[in-house]
Amino acid sequence: MDGTFHPRRTRKATFGTFHLPTSWSWRIPSAIQALPSVIQLVLIWFIPESPRWLCSKGREEQALRVLAYYHADGNRTDALVEYEFEEIRAAIRFDKEVAANVGWSSFFKTPGNRRRLRIMIAIAFFSQWSGNNLM
Repeated sequence: MDGTFHPRRTRKATFGTFHLPTSWSWRIPSAIQALPSVIQLVLIWFIPESPRWLCSKGREEQALRVLAYYHADGNRTDALVEYEFEEIRAAIRFDKEVAANVGWSSFFKTPGNRRRLRIMIAIAFFSQWSGNNLM
């Protein structure tokens, strides 16, 4: 799907229910739009955790098992599995080191960061003050 399927389906449903004399003329298109979200909400509980998330929570054995299952047919000693596992662990260690040294105050420490912060705020502000939000 390229993103055009959903609007087309909704447009056709809205057109088809336009002349219904009951409140179902707006409820049917709304229900059709809600259906993919409801399906996703139900199925999200069946998606397995990622190896990176498992490693970050200290469940490294399970992360290694997942990597081996998807990359080497269950072989935990495969070179690719070991490489990916070590890469994930190194990235998590690096993230923890950076998080220990960086906080909210780092936005204001240097002129460059203050400028970046002003740009981020301006983008957020002006994106909200465009189109229908301006009215």
